[in-house]
Amino acid sequence: MLGVPSDADPSDDLLMDKGVFVVSYNRKRNQANWVAWRLTADDLGDVGRSESFRPDPELPADFYRVQANDYRGSGYDRGHLCPSSHRTRDRSSNLTTFLMTNMQPQVHALNAGPWKSLEAYERDLAAEQGKDVYIVAGALFTATPEAIGHNVAVPRATFRVTVVLPHGAALADVTGFARLYAVVMSNDGSVKGRKWPEFGTVVDDVERDSGYDFLGSLPNPLEEQLEATLMVP
Repeated sequence: MLGVPSDADPSDDLLMDKGVFVVSYNRKRNQANWVAWRLTADDLGDVGRSESFRPDPELPADFYRVQANDYRGSGYDRGHLCPSSHRTRDRSSNLTTFLMTNMQPQVHALNAGPWKSLEAYERDLAAEQGKDVYIVAGALFTATPEAIGHNVAVPRATFRVTVVLPHGAALADVTGFARLYAVVMSNDGSVKGRKWPEFGTVVDDVERDSGYDFLGSLPNPLEEQLEATLMVP
């Protein structure tokens, strides 16, 4: 609803709609540029983690399909972009989050630390407060990133843009008072023991570092206002 993130080079953006999230996949890096989804109370239930990490069968035949064992022995977790815990309504939705196109290499201190706690905060916004939560998560890279397995690029950092709206809100209902959180978290041990709000930034900075334009469906003045505002819970 808030716009498809776009950059200056669409040639490395393979868009796939998985039903429970949308992914922009980068063939050169063998992982997503970003994954976007909406979270509401209706997406949550009592289905447990499927743990079924597997290659994505919908990638084109000439793309490498990352395997779960590409991460084996690497020292990195298979870090979800759209988390399993955001898709617990039914088993099919949860299974979809374990496609390898939804994974990025993350150090454990990130995956089990501030990244996980932000996922939980978003989940509480939907479950406890009844909000509609729009999320885009992705990766930032150095010019020559480390690689694991079959040339799976390792991010230097991971980003997340979270927009919180009243349940059922339409695009026309978004105002300058909308709650918006943007974070950039380093993919290294420096994140250990830290709280997710410590990584807060403005969307303008995420756009500069990633090259992607977010919130493109909003009127320009409103988009500029929200993207320049630092918000913390």
